[in-house]
Amino acid sequence: MMELDGLPQLTCLWNKDPHGILGLQILQYLTIKKCSLLRNLFTCSTAMALQQLKVLYLESCPVMEEVIATTEDGLKEVIDDVIEFPKLEWLILKDLPNLNSFCNANYNFNLPSLQRVVLKRCPKMHNFSFGQVRMSQIFVSTRGNEGLQIKDLNKYLEERLLKGEEYATMDENDYHGNEEQFSYLGWLYE
Repeated sequence: MMELDGLPQLTCLWNKDPHGILGLQILQYLTIKKCSLLRNLFTCSTAMALQQLKVLYLESCPVMEEVIATTEDGLKEVIDDVIEFPKLEWLILKDLPNLNSFCNANYNFNLPSLQRVVLKRCPKMHNFSFGQVRMSQIFVSTRGNEGLQIKDLNKYLEERLLKGEEYATMDENDYHGNEEQFSYLGWLYE
């Protein structure tokens, strides 16, 4: 588990050479909050090393534009154009006013374990990625225990944008009644 909170001078999380990072392959929970200069979180190759990641929580990073950065020269880092998070179950994106998308490059994403997505106060997010998003049907809560099942994050975001609707969100009180099932996520909403 890694939590970074209140680091106003942080501009990057990992350097451009992810091979020098020890233990990245075993990271399961990553929380980033109140990092006011962080524009993106990962490079594509760094993201691909996160094979055990179960929860990604990003909150209150006002200049963040994308989670997975495109390379500075515009070239793709990934030869097969697929980024996979095989164990990612929860993706929580809150209070990210400049987030355009999860990834602005044309990568395909494979998210076979994704169960829930929270998009809260991310007004500029109009698509998840420019590539395809392969995932099982997931639950997006709208209010309390109400919600809907979706199979395509890109289509869902596009439909909400066209309708001029707020993004469906999941509130902290959605856990009530499910504490046992989600007890390992309790630290997320302190």
